[in-house]
Amino acid sequence: MVLDTSLEPGASLIVSVRFSADDSPDGTLPSTVSAVVNGDGRERECDDDNNTIEAPVEEGENLADLRIEFEDASGCAPASAQVRVHNDGSLAAENILVRVYAGDPSQGGSSLGQVVIAGPIEPNESESAVITLGTLQRKVVLYGWADPLDAVSECQETNNLAKGPTLDCAEEIIR
Repeated sequence: MVLDTSLEPGASLIVSVRFSADDSPDGTLPSTVSAVVNGDGRERECDDDNNTIEAPVEEGENLADLRIEFEDASGCAPASAQVRVHNDGSLAAENILVRVYAGDPSQGGSSLGQVVIAGPIEPNESESAVITLGTLQRKVVLYGWADPLDAVSECQETNNLAKGPTLDCAEEIIR
């Protein structure tokens, strides 16, 4: 993995890499995992002796892991968005609330519409849903959020929010 951002002095960055027992030839998890930073020596450092870490692998709890992506968005009166919710985890998920927002909800974006996917969405499966967004009269950047109320137990919550397309409905007002 190559970082796509700089790492300033004193700063840290958390990265994750998915590994499944299915990725192993014998179908099991490894007993340890290791990580090496600056393995090719490309970056100058004052201490190259602290660039490797190794830790034991502990099998985690079976949980769902929801991820959302936009498949399509269109219209202004009414507008709609089609999203796909993936379950990258190891446990089925059901009754998944999905909301679409005008703008980033963590920055004050407003909810435009929602749907509940009854499921269950099995591990490594996905389900598509269409959400009616009502009448839009301005330019909006859509965001989708799977499980915004954290009702589904998951192993990773950071991939439940996704930026989607922009719908420019400002011109619809002029017509």
